[in-house]
Amino acid sequence: MGCKRTEGATAAMNKRVWEQIKSSVRKAETLKNMERALIINSAAMRGRSAELAFRAGTASRIAAKMDEEDEQARMRPEKVARGRSRDATVARRVQVIADAEAEALARRATAQAACLVARAATAAAAARSAAGWERDEDNISFNDEDGSPRRAGLPR
Repeated sequence: MGCKRTEGATAAMNKRVWEQIKSSVRKAETLKNMERALIINSAAMRGRSAELAFRAGTASRIAAKMDEEDEQARMRPEKVARGRSRDATVARRVQVIADAEAEALARRATAQAACLVARAATAAAAARSAAGWERDEDNISFNDEDGSPRRAGLPR
C-alpha cells in the first residue's frame, strides 16, 4: 500500500484531469449547439447574405473534411505496406545480429576450450617435469610390465 500523501496527490491529479476532459467536452458541445442554433434560426433569415455565407462555410468545411478522409483512405494501404516493409527489415536485421552473436559465442567457447586444453597440457608437463618424469628408456614409469618401452598412442 502506498503513502497517503502520494495517494492523495494521485487522486487530486486524476480529479483535475477528469475536470479538464469534461470541460473540453462541454466546450465542444457548446460550439456544436451554437452551430445548430444558427442552422435552426436560419429559417428566419432565408435568402439573406448571412445565411448564405454560413451555408457556404459549412459546405466548404464538409467538402474539405471529405477530401481529407479520402486522402487518408488512399494513403492507408501505402502506410500499412511501408510499416510491413519496415517490420520485415527490422526482423532481418535482428536475425542477422542473433546469428552473428551465436557464431561469436560458439567461437568464444571453442577458444576457451582450446585455452583450457593448453593450460591442462602445460600443467601436466610441468607436473611431470617437477616430478622428474622425463621420457627415457630407463624410466620405469614408461616401461611395460615386461620391461619393454611403451609406444605413444598404443594401448597398455
